Amino acid sequence: MALTEDQLFAISVTERVCSAISLTSACAAMSTYLICKKCRKPIINRLIFYALLGNIVLDVATLIARSAIPQGTQSSLCQIQAFLIQWFFPADAIWALCIAWNVYLIVLRGYDYDQLRQLEWIYVPICYLLPFIPAFTFLFIETAERGKVYGPAVIECWISTTWDILRIAALYGPVWFFIVLIFVIYIRVGLLIYSRFKQLLQVSSNHSGIEGPHQIESFSTTDRYEMTVAVSLQCEESRLQRQETAVGSFTLTTTRDSMHSNLDTAAYAYLRYAFLFFIALLVTWVPSSANRLSTLINPDYVSFGLQYTASFVIPLQGFWNSLIFFNISRRECKALFIHTRDDIALKVKRLFDNSVE
Repeated sequence: MALTEDQLFAISVTERVCSAISLTSACAAMSTYLICKKCRKPIINRLIFYALLGNIVLDVATLIARSAIPQGTQSSLCQIQAFLIQWFFPADAIWALCIAWNVYLIVLRGYDYDQLRQLEWIYVPICYLLPFIPAFTFLFIETAERGKVYGPAVIECWISTTWDILRIAALYGPVWFFIVLIFVIYIRVGLLIYSRFKQLLQVSSNHSGIEGPHQIESFSTTDRYEMTVAVSLQCEESRLQRQETAVGSFTLTTTRDSMHSNLDTAAYAYLRYAFLFFIALLVTWVPSSANRLSTLINPDYVSFGLQYTASFVIPLQGFWNSLIFFNISRRECKALFIHTRDDIALKVKRLFDNSVE
């Protein structure tokens, strides 16, 4: 069942509007990163910055929407749009895996700030070179029976319907493999942190129940049980202070007044930031994967609802990454806004005073 012209028009408009929103927010986040020095310190922000570069290119490709389809499969616009989508669409999932891997290295391997910085030069080529290889190769594949790999794909030029199996093999299959890996990493980290929290609670309970002389001796006021759990996504302010990493750190102590509040803060920060990337990834890929699965099961069936949802979520990768960036850097962004506002107000005042004189 083919979609009507009105349905295709609605899909095209939605894809362009979402692409424009994503492109604007991505440019705003990148500009903030370049202007605000403090926003560049967290490794997580730098990784988001690198990911936004790919998001912007993807947004440019999705802004074309269905405009390349009428020009035909052999047209340069159709081939370029399909190539860019195949290249940069899965790159965001690989960046999410790199971010999850950083969390693993920090919590389970004890990596510090400098060690994580050294991994950045590895992450960039992995995230962009890995999907580039099949995307570039598909430009040159063509058979008499199926034609070129890149061609019309309902909402834009991408892998054509005659090569539908490649959509699973070259995109959806690898991406869901990455999603499963991310899920496993976060489960492993979460279990470790939960185990440490239980240890801290046990120590706190023992500490509050001190009665005998030997217990007082073993839990003296100078004896503190400390543990650093790297779970918030903040970087170190100084290497001379307590060791902090690219996702930050919290010092958890058994002091009766502070242990529980620090514990809650650490748990909240972990859940808030670590799973934020995972949720954003699922929001992007679950609807489009459902659409692709329905097409694979029944090639003759085209769901307007699934196609429309896919056109809505696919271009928004840059928007979600920008949202995460501004959430992490909200204090620095607020300070930058206040400074800029005051600076503009001062310049306007001086201009006004000079005009009066």
